[in-house]
Amino acid sequence: MIVRRCSLLSASNEQAIRVAICVEIGYNVGTMGDPEPQENSQLPRQPEPQSGAEHVPERQPSVPFPLQQGERVLRIIRRHWWFLWPYTLWLVIVAVAPVVAIALLFDAIGILGDLGWFFWVPALLWVLYWGIRALFNWYRYHNDIWVVTNQRLIDVFRSNPLNKRVSTADLVNIQDMRVERHGVTATVLGYSDLLCSTAGTEGGTFTINGVPQAEELQLLIDRERDRERMRRD
Repeated sequence: MIVRRCSLLSASNEQAIRVAICVEIGYNVGTMGDPEPQENSQLPRQPEPQSGAEHVPERQPSVPFPLQQGERVLRIIRRHWWFLWPYTLWLVIVAVAPVVAIALLFDAIGILGDLGWFFWVPALLWVLYWGIRALFNWYRYHNDIWVVTNQRLIDVFRSNPLNKRVSTADLVNIQDMRVERHGVTATVLGYSDLLCSTAGTEGGTFTINGVPQAEELQLLIDRERDRERMRRD
């Protein structure tokens, strides 16, 4: 009896050990198959733009006339620098050269010191007169502009602060355009005239004189004219 009980006990102990071993193996397999969750490695989300953010309109260049609704300035054109600096330089030479020449002559004779203000006051008035003419030449150049918008072609001219002339033509009324270049100076310096034939009650030709890169300007007006016609149709 004792031997049988011992065998039974040993058998039950062996079965218990097997169960324990199976439980241990199952626990290890479950632990290895379910690793610890890793930290989230995704990049931080970019903040989404606010739906109620205020739209900032595109800043338009300053022009000396009011714009129509939905009108945008595409280009402001001035004449070639040849129409400003050579004449300005000539006015400066006319203003300064006679004064310097007469002053040197009177100094060589020995009477410049005796004349004093009788020489310098007229000389100052002479220089001031030609200086004012040079200033008006600069003013006329910078206020003689053509403006191309997405709706119109505008010609603005001011010879002095007291007068102003504004001529406009709708892009849809421009029919034919041609570029003309005459003379050696225009060919060497690369400025031309752009002539735009317009339709309407008055008709006529809208002329842009002495501008650089007239061919590119012609392409711009042509493209915007076709776009404006498609928009109105």
